[in-house]
Amino acid sequence: MIAALPLPESQRQGLLRLMRLRGEPAAVLYQLEQLLGPCLLLENLATTLAALAATAAAQGVSLSFDPTFQPHYALYDGLVMKVVCRGGDSAPVEIASGGRYDALVGRFCGPAGQATAAGMGFSFAVEPIRELLDATASAGSLASPVEGPILVAYGQASQLGLALDQLDALHSQGKAAELLSSPCASALAADEQAARRGCASSLWIA
Repeated sequence: MIAALPLPESQRQGLLRLMRLRGEPAAVLYQLEQLLGPCLLLENLATTLAALAATAAAQGVSLSFDPTFQPHYALYDGLVMKVVCRGGDSAPVEIASGGRYDALVGRFCGPAGQATAAGMGFSFAVEPIRELLDATASAGSLASPVEGPILVAYGQASQLGLALDQLDALHSQGKAAELLSSPCASALAADEQAARRGCASSLWIA
């Protein structure tokens, strides 16, 4: 308990404020700077969060910064994150988490590589995601059966950029789509690939 720590009252109150600090990133960083003073770590955090803001907003994701957040496993030594969803009337559900673990990677690099070792990863919680989707479907949000995705295929390796643009356009329209990883010879071959992969149709770029 913080109240039982042998600290001056001002430090104890500062710790209590820190433990309650979370919310909109810019506001939290400002409060941290008031508590800790300007430092390079806070500047780097501000730069990272600002870089994420536009992408998150475009995807309808709200960013929240909690400087007291600690994951269950002591693997991480940098920025950590989790993705939380709310489905229907359910409580917030964590569906993904991860972060930086440079020191862990450094253990396998030997003395020469430890200084430059870098690692980052995340994992999805498959069962909670499935439960959220089932809850959404049972609530009537999915009025019609879900069709398979559209397979985006292309005839030449040089058309990969066009295929990626088409994939992005389909996603922007709210359509499920996936990309064939290598060129195929014809539209008929693309249809055959789509059938094997369980796709509803194919879109072949000649």
